[in-house]
Amino acid sequence: MSPAAQSVGAPASDARPRPSVWLHSPAFDLGLVLGPAFLAVLLAALLPLDAVLSPVQWLLVVVFVDVAHVYASLYRTVLDPGAWAARRGLFVGVGLACLAGLLALYGALGMLGFWRVLAYLAVFHFVRQVVGFASLYRLREGRSTRSLEARVERGALYGLTLWPLLWWHVHGPLAFEWFVEDDFLVGLPAWTLWPAGLLAGGLLLAHLGLRLQSRRAAWGRDLWLLLTGLVWVGGIVLMGSDAAFTLTNVVAHGLPYLALVLLVGHRQWTLDGSGPLSARWYRGPLVVLLVLPLLLLAVAEEALWDWAVWREHAVIFGEISVPALLSALAVPLLAWPQVVHYVLDGFIWKLDGSNGGLRRWLAGGPPRRSEVPGEGLAPGRRGVQGREATA
Repeated sequence: MSPAAQSVGAPASDARPRPSVWLHSPAFDLGLVLGPAFLAVLLAALLPLDAVLSPVQWLLVVVFVDVAHVYASLYRTVLDPGAWAARRGLFVGVGLACLAGLLALYGALGMLGFWRVLAYLAVFHFVRQVVGFASLYRLREGRSTRSLEARVERGALYGLTLWPLLWWHVHGPLAFEWFVEDDFLVGLPAWTLWPAGLLAGGLLLAHLGLRLQSRRAAWGRDLWLLLTGLVWVGGIVLMGSDAAFTLTNVVAHGLPYLALVLLVGHRQWTLDGSGPLSARWYRGPLVVLLVLPLLLLAVAEEALWDWAVWREHAVIFGEISVPALLSALAVPLLAWPQVVHYVLDGFIWKLDGSNGGLRRWLAGGPPRRSEVPGEGLAPGRRGVQGREATA
């Protein structure tokens, strides 16, 4: 177990800590949140333009990171007794609504239309996580998410993510796709890139100017913005290979999410004695036992995808014949956990009081009984900071 992983289990003080430029510590952030993604960008930059992931690489990146991180939401929902007691109706309602919606969507639009809708939903989810992590860094720094500087920074992050996606829609189809071939509606006029690029570049320059003017350290947040540019501009516009896009996109999205779930789980138990598992599970080798069920669920899901739909990785999963009717139903059913993850993420990371002591767990503050999940919740409130800080 790496030092970064072990640092999750470091004992926390009951006193409110000083503001920090890191979500947890340099070892944790660089080892689990930022470092792996920077390494993925470096490796991707060395790949040839026609590079594709080998079966083993695909298993490690797509299944063990991208698919597995979806199931990490279980630790923030049904596996957390306090969250389940307080928000059972939300979790069940979202699950049933997503299932019904996916079945109706697949029946109405067919395979391509289904994946097209999911591709844009996924893009929204990925972009919002980028902006959300910057807000979480601001929370740890003790800085406002409503200031001019915060708004300009969000604009810069939106520019760094949406402009490459616009470039994709102008120059596509590319050597890669988000989910399936032709899932993006490409063919937009090239002139749209110029005004969008000027706006995105202006916001980025304005943010950099404000950062230089502030003269306050924000290493984690600054590295996150740099990483965002490398992943989205580099992975989509500059590198151009299927392997480079997959490697950068997946690692920069999935691993930070897994790390955040582990961090919140540990602080929840350390500060309030609540959550899915006691604090000792977040220390050293026991962290592996938290991640292992996620990996097993990811392998099981991807095996079902391959047997029923894709039939591309028989070397990993073997070959099993599935009746045509089950194959048709498999697409919306197997997409269900992923879409539930997308939708619930819009709720379980809000800092508006509807998630118990989440704001305090992320900031590392002292216990407060009224904020223990299930006690003193205010699910009807929708604060501005809560909307901004969705990860």
